[in-house]
Amino acid sequence: MASIDARGENKWRIRVYVGRDAGTGKKKYAIETYHGGWREAQRRARQLQTQVEAGGYVEPSRMTLGQYLQHWLENTVELKNVRPRTFKRYREIVTRHLIPNLGNIKLKQLQPSHIEAYYSKALKEGRIDGTGGLSAQTVQHHARVLSQALSHGVNMEELGRNVAQKVKRPKPKRKEVEPLTRDGVSKLLQAAYHTEFYYPLLVAVFTGLRRSEVLGLTWESVNLEERYLTVNKGLHTHSTEEERYQPPKTDKSKRRVSLPNELVLALRHYREMQEAARERLGVSILPGDLFFSRADGSMMHPDSFSKACVRLAKKAGLEGVHLHSLRHTQASMLIEQGEFPKVISERLGHASTAFTNDIYGHLMPGMEQSAAAKVDAALEGVIIAPE
Repeated sequence: MASIDARGENKWRIRVYVGRDAGTGKKKYAIETYHGGWREAQRRARQLQTQVEAGGYVEPSRMTLGQYLQHWLENTVELKNVRPRTFKRYREIVTRHLIPNLGNIKLKQLQPSHIEAYYSKALKEGRIDGTGGLSAQTVQHHARVLSQALSHGVNMEELGRNVAQKVKRPKPKRKEVEPLTRDGVSKLLQAAYHTEFYYPLLVAVFTGLRRSEVLGLTWESVNLEERYLTVNKGLHTHSTEEERYQPPKTDKSKRRVSLPNELVLALRHYREMQEAARERLGVSILPGDLFFSRADGSMMHPDSFSKACVRLAKKAGLEGVHLHSLRHTQASMLIEQGEFPKVISERLGHASTAFTNDIYGHLMPGMEQSAAAKVDAALEGVIIAPE
């Protein structure tokens, strides 16, 4: 029977009897330190009890890295209620890359050199289909997952240190942001005008919303009278209905976005057209219905939206333009208009202003020069001229 003892705020010691030591005859216990709520600790205790009874329990000191990573996936990541898509990606990285290359190493014997060698190999020949190496960005994702798993082991007092933190991660080259010009936006919208993607593209251009946020809008989240919309969920490409609509990843992504007048006028026309179309079908628009949908009311698939944007951009003679370019365009326009980075960050739903500066900092040198000019104007005449 498992026992759970409090060891601090949201910290518990779980102990399960596993039998007697063959040499000394003393009782042996599987012991874990668990960080989380009481109910989660109870759930973990039941899982540990089941493992012991089924003979699947392995002492941390004897685990291979592969056993530990599988254990971490099944008993920690799932308990944290991560997004289904995130869990799927974690599982792919662990089972298709980390375990085949590092899984046989004993957890306690894992060294920075092992991890460094894996990063090097992955960059040269890491693709599953054998056609070459993985990108630095992808290997960085692998590094992040491995470090996260090992950090959990340190927190659980199963490991003394996280050796992955000793290894320098591959650094991907950041692609420069290429926003559209006013003329480019006009050409794209002209190409899209007689398609079902015109109004979703309008919202993307005029608000900077992410793809999932545009397609996740409902009629009740768009207030044309007071000229704002509310972002509180996104539409994602998942396999089941329950997984399709997800809340934003961070609290900063939940936000209220003011709508420009031109966009409000266009969306009022869109609403009139939608109401007329529904009336012909004998149905009404419900508050929870998707704002942008197919003619039959079904969702507009996110991948179709992205592909349509690329296709329409090429038709308009715009090369290298994708849906996310419209988000960059919104940021670029606001920067050119001298808007404060904090306002831009909040409008785009970034986690922090620092993130905004990191992505768009190269577009801001003019703002710094403008600041100097404003200081000149405010303090003109205070410097004493030399005699």
